[in-house]
This record gives sequence, C-alpha cells and structure tokens, in this order.
Amino acid sequence: MGAESTFFDQFPSNQPEGETRPERLYASASGYSELWRIRREGRYRVCKVLKEEHRGDPAFEMLLRKEFELGYGLEHPGICRILDWKVLPGLGSAIEMEWVDGESLAELAARGPIPAPRIRSLFCELCEALDYIHRRGLVHRDLKPENVMVTHDGGHVKLIDFGLSDAGGWYLHKQPAGTPDYAAPEVLAGRAADARSDIWSLGVMLSELGGRKFSQIAHRCARQIPERRFQDVRQVKMALERCGRPVWLPAMAILLVAGALALLWAEGRDARRADRIFREATDLIERGSE
Repeated sequence: MGAESTFFDQFPSNQPEGETRPERLYASASGYSELWRIRREGRYRVCKVLKEEHRGDPAFEMLLRKEFELGYGLEHPGICRILDWKVLPGLGSAIEMEWVDGESLAELAARGPIPAPRIRSLFCELCEALDYIHRRGLVHRDLKPENVMVTHDGGHVKLIDFGLSDAGGWYLHKQPAGTPDYAAPEVLAGRAADARSDIWSLGVMLSELGGRKFSQIAHRCARQIPERRFQDVRQVKMALERCGRPVWLPAMAILLVAGALALLWAEGRDARRADRIFREATDLIERGSE
C-alpha cells in the first residue's frame, strides 16, 4: 500500500483565519470607484467601493448599487462573477466580486503582437460573453482592452467592469457613458446605446489588436450607421470563425468537382471514379461551410 498523501510541512500556527484587512489595488483617475482585495478563508475577493470623496453621496451610492443589481444575476464563464453586496468598515458600500488571476487584454497586447489564432479565440469568447448579456437586455457601454481580462489558467476571457452598463428597466444614470476612443458615434452624440454600440467598440478593439487579417470584420463592426454594422455579436463570431478556415478548401473543392464533372461528361467512362471524386468534393464543401 502506498504512503498516505500529506503536506510537506505542518500548517503554521499563526495561519490567518477569516477575513484579512483589505489592500487597495487600483483607483480610477477619472472614475468614481476604486478596487480593494481581501482574503477570506483561503480565497481572494475583489471589492469595488466608492472613492472617499464620493462615499455617502446618494447619486454615487445609487450608481454603485445599480452596477451590483445589473451584474448580480449574471452567470457565464466569460464574465467576472459578482458575489455579494457588503458594507466594509472604513470603506463603506462595496460590490464583492471573484478574483480573476490574469491580466488585461491591454497588458497582454503591450508585450507584443498577439498571434492571429489567439486573437480569434479570445474575441470569439468575448463575443459569447457579450451575446449572453445582450440576450438579457444589458449593454456594457465601456468595452475596451482594459475591461477584458485574460486568465493565467487557460488564457480565457473574463469581461469585467459593469460600472457604466445599462438596461431598459433602469431610469437612473442614462447619460452618455464610456471611453471616448471606444465609444460608438451614437453614444458620443447622446443617443441611446444598444447591442450595436458594444459591437462598434468590439470593432475598434479588433482593428487595434487584430491587424490586417481581421480588418474587414473590424470595419463592418465599426460602421458609422448602426444598421450597417453586424446586428448581433453572434454574426461577428461566425465571421471570425470563417476567417480562420484554410483558404485552399473552397478552391480544392471546386477543382475536384470540375474534374469529376469532366470525367462524367466523357461518355460515362470511369464513372465510378468520377462519382467518388464528386462525393469527396461535396464533403469538402460541407466542411468549409460549417
């Protein structure tokens, strides 16, 4: 019988239990909030609180509460999960969220160009997360590389920061919102945002990070008139997937079909071989259209 598994060292006698004191991670220069990290029962959590100058202000308190209520019911692997509403000593009202062990898409891109297959994979995952919130009537309104996390474990997407998000059921805080470099024209003009506004932002990101390979998709995402863009992110995802298919498949299929038809036309000679080639070509076409 093998030896019983165990830890190599004994647990330290001073192992902290329960909740530790928060440590500040980030304070937005232009925003109203800041992020703190706490450790509770062996796990990290992130708490979003108001900056000190905004604490107790009813308008900002409601803005933070709106973010909590919009995000609390979201359950998707591509979205940072909101866990609870807390009141922390010295920090006030707080949204408690899962800790995402990773880096932002902006940080990832800062280290150098991201290979096209990885861009495709990341943006397809991002499309799935956006499709989930859009189907629930939610618009993110602040989609940018800084608000897309990429996990260290598996390199998966986690969409974060719903502080400027909106949904039809809310009447508060309907003013234009977002980051100007990524905000759609209708948002900058003060008109209502919808899913196509997030698609604009997605196109700007794809143009910046994806290079020429995805330029046509990015251009269609970021057309000035919303009706001329992709109308939902599922269409964007399909376009990204088609962009990754080998370009030789359609051409090879056409050549094979042409060859098979030529053999069939030649007075029926070698019809069995022609039929086999025709079926192989048909299979290639079907694979290329999936």
